[in-house]
Amino acid sequence: MTNKEWSPDELKSKAERYCASAEHCESEVRLKLLQWRGDAQTVDEIVDSLRESGYVDDNRYARAFVHDKVAFQGWGRVKIEYMLRAKKLPLPVIKSALKTIDEIEYFEQLSHLIETKSFNALLLRGFTAEEIKQCQS
Repeated sequence: MTNKEWSPDELKSKAERYCASAEHCESEVRLKLLQWRGDAQTVDEIVDSLRESGYVDDNRYARAFVHDKVAFQGWGRVKIEYMLRAKKLPLPVIKSALKTIDEIEYFEQLSHLIETKSFNALLLRGFTAEEIKQCQS
């Protein structure tokens, strides 16, 4: 990590590039700005600016996170919710994003995983016992 001091404009520019490279939630951006040695006031101002310009949108982030974790990682709702809470997203944002799960895709993913994973492994992936039993029937 560099000891360089960044000006507020440089920090904002770095944050814009960081946000443009991949979807990030507000807490990730705040953490990155603090790692770049931004002070609290500057971080708040930059995050506000990023939010206003559309670089940061926790709703968009949560929907993308949910989609990707179901489609590519084979995670269940429980694990996804836990991980979004760890990223300090508001509960209404999390609940709204979880509602976007395509039920057919979700249970197809679970059905495929049942063939290769144990019950406990499925629980660790965030599927509920009820979902697993429902899919096994």
